[in-house]
Amino acid sequence: MGKTIRFGDLVRNSGRPHVVTLWVDPKKDPSFSKAIAENRVLTVHADPASHKKEYGSIGFQPEQGAIYLVFPRPLPKDEARIVGINYELTDEPPPPPKDLVSQIHVKPKKKEKAEIISPKKTPKPELKTFDVVIRRTAVLEEIERVKAFNEEAARKAALAMMKGKRFDVDRATMSLEICSVDILLA
Repeated sequence: MGKTIRFGDLVRNSGRPHVVTLWVDPKKDPSFSKAIAENRVLTVHADPASHKKEYGSIGFQPEQGAIYLVFPRPLPKDEARIVGINYELTDEPPPPPKDLVSQIHVKPKKKEKAEIISPKKTPKPELKTFDVVIRRTAVLEEIERVKAFNEEAARKAALAMMKGKRFDVDRATMSLEICSVDILLA
């Protein structure tokens, strides 16, 4: 293999592939046999025991632990090493991690179509009434110089001076706090 091709370039040229799990011999699976004949199969080599990145080879190559991707359009005829395998570019979710014993991948069930409800029929949620208790606190720190014989006397004298002094809210630091929220039941 002399040439290297990026997986994204294959997807751009040949479409989004889907992951195929071989439950029977490929010769007994007509759709997979047709894909092999039309050169639409990519074999992804994944060695669980190795720390090397996965890589792909164009064509069907039976091998233990390989992952097979079938493209909607034919792949290039020349031999190449396909690098940068990105399962997000496939039509299905990625295969199970390498460290699992089994490489079985089950196709997801088709999703049922959801009933479409017109926006006019969708009921709007009703507004509920709540009692919210909010605590508003204003903090104003000031320094007062007092003369006293001890700390306790200084505290009492400072409090007595502040009782008569006006509280200047404009200089205070305000804070809001939600204390409780109660719903009113009708």
